[in-house]
Amino acid sequence: MTHDANQALATVSDLASALDNDDFARVARHLHRDVVYTIDGITHRGPEAVVESYRNGSATARRIFDHVEFSHSVVWHDHDTVRVDFSDRLVADGDVFHHHSLQDITVGRHEQVTSIVDQLVDGQRAALDDFMTRHTLSR
Repeated sequence: MTHDANQALATVSDLASALDNDDFARVARHLHRDVVYTIDGITHRGPEAVVESYRNGSATARRIFDHVEFSHSVVWHDHDTVRVDFSDRLVADGDVFHHHSLQDITVGRHEQVTSIVDQLVDGQRAALDDFMTRHTLSR
C-alpha cells in the first residue's frame, strides 16, 4: 500500500493520460514488475504483457473506426486505489459513439501500479456491438 493517497492519484492520473495519448513507454514506467491486469476474464502479468494489451486495444480501435479519441476522468480514489472512467470517442461514417470502461488501479509502496482490474459497465458491450453492427464493422 502507498502511504500517500495524493501520490497514488497523481501516478494513476499520469498513467491514464499516457494511455489517452498512446504513450506506451510512459505507461510502462508506471507499472511495477509484478503488475497484474485483469480484463474480460483474462489476466496479463508483467509490464510487457500489460502494455501489449493496451497497445493492441488501441491499434484495433484505430483499425476499425474512422476516428478514435481516448480520454479519462477519475471517478473516485480511496488511499491506494483509483477508479478511472476511460471514455473512447469512436466515429464511423460520421456517427459518434462514446464507449466507457471503468478500471480500478492500485498503486503500491514504490508509487508503481501493482493491479488493474477492468469493471464491466452495464450495457456498454451491447451498445458497442449495436454500433458496430449498424456500420457493418467487425473486430
